Amino acid sequence: MTEEAGLERVLKALVFEMKSIYGDNLVALFLYGSAASGDFHEKFSDLNILCVLREISVELLKKAEKTVTWFVKKGNPPPLFFTLEEIEQSHDVFPIEFLDIQANHRLLDGTDIFENLEIERENHRLELEHELRTKLIGLRQSFLTVSHDAKAVEDLMLRSLSAFVTLFRHILILMGESVPVPKRDIIQLFCAKAKVDESLFLGLLKTREEGQPMTAADVEPLFQRYYEEIGKLTKLVDRLPKAK
Repeated sequence: MTEEAGLERVLKALVFEMKSIYGDNLVALFLYGSAASGDFHEKFSDLNILCVLREISVELLKKAEKTVTWFVKKGNPPPLFFTLEEIEQSHDVFPIEFLDIQANHRLLDGTDIFENLEIERENHRLELEHELRTKLIGLRQSFLTVSHDAKAVEDLMLRSLSAFVTLFRHILILMGESVPVPKRDIIQLFCAKAKVDESLFLGLLKTREEGQPMTAADVEPLFQRYYEEIGKLTKLVDRLPKAK
């Protein structure tokens, strides 16, 4: 069985189970992220699911426990559960997340509630700045605990890369650019527009995808470049035009 066929079997089974559990209470079931965009990587990607219900309670959540446990054992994160009302009332709080789902999703069942969802630019910019600053601080904290271990520092860069590429994508959106899907293309376009080190990020992406380890002597200088380039981005976002 091919990898794609295996994923489709898991999704088909999940849809069947969720429809059986929730019936008319199920508004929509979405696959989102890399598996929906065509940028799926077997080693690093998983199946991200959003389940939208009309009503949510502890008892209703417990009904899905067996299905969610089975799904997680397949190597996936637990599905996100939202009510329809929460989606309608929280797009100002989660603009990055909802724009990502809107751009790269597959409707598995129900109504596509993201089709006409509108996100305000300033909410988007503010969350983007918050995420960049938070992740930069997290990078510092993580480095402090592993700085003596070259392999751990390498893993820190490779694990964090995908999240930063997502933020590159959102900076490009706020710049008014038409954003590609593949991570390599996002990096190339972003680095050209933001005037940051393309070779650094493309090199990390290649290492991440091909699994070729770095030499220990190269790791710390590379992390220093990585940290410095990421640090420039908060200033870039802060200079983006504010909503009028």
